Amino acid sequence: MRKGTGSILVTMLVAGLFAVSSGYALGPVDGEVGVVWWANEQSMGLDGTSVGSDADALGGRAEVWLVDRWGVRAGLYRAENDMLGDEKTDYGSLDVMARVLSVTERNYLAVGVGWEQIEFGSGAGDETSGLRVIAEGRLGFGGIVYGYGQAAYMPSLDDFPGAKDVDGMEYDLGVSVEPAPFVSLRVGYRTTTVDFQGDGALIAGNYSVETDGFHAGVGLHF
Repeated sequence: MRKGTGSILVTMLVAGLFAVSSGYALGPVDGEVGVVWWANEQSMGLDGTSVGSDADALGGRAEVWLVDRWGVRAGLYRAENDMLGDEKTDYGSLDVMARVLSVTERNYLAVGVGWEQIEFGSGAGDETSGLRVIAEGRLGFGGIVYGYGQAAYMPSLDDFPGAKDVDGMEYDLGVSVEPAPFVSLRVGYRTTTVDFQGDGALIAGNYSVETDGFHAGVGLHF
């Protein structure tokens, strides 16, 4: 794990431990920490043409909700592209959210802002980061099952060598089941797309890097 994306998870863990330690003084705390296997494919597109390869990899996620209204979430998802040998792409994020409509714990709509950091390969050293705006909805089905949908838009990510006008989108749809009080199982489909233009000096054209695929994971719920 490289320094940039690793620092995101460290920040998340500190925030989570603080929320848990102080939660009983401030109000009810609900959260989850889990690991995810993302069976993704990563493709690079140039002006409408693209080439892709399997890039399955392990990731992680965590979130904490305070008094069923304020939330903090962190995630680290990785693509290990077969075409690039040992090169890996890390998608790290840290978000702060508020529920704008909350019927029950598993039926709500939330919005928020966060930070996205993307590192394209340990050898290449290209990375980009920037603000993201997010929306999430959950819909409960019975006592232990809920469906969810998450969307994030990164309107202006940092330029990196050879690239300008960088932006991105992220979607995640899935279902979570809690077969036991402290265990959750999750399956879903996730896609992250980063679009940019060549700066004209090193490269030219309109580029798109898309990483998408099904994921499955297990989490500890508290």
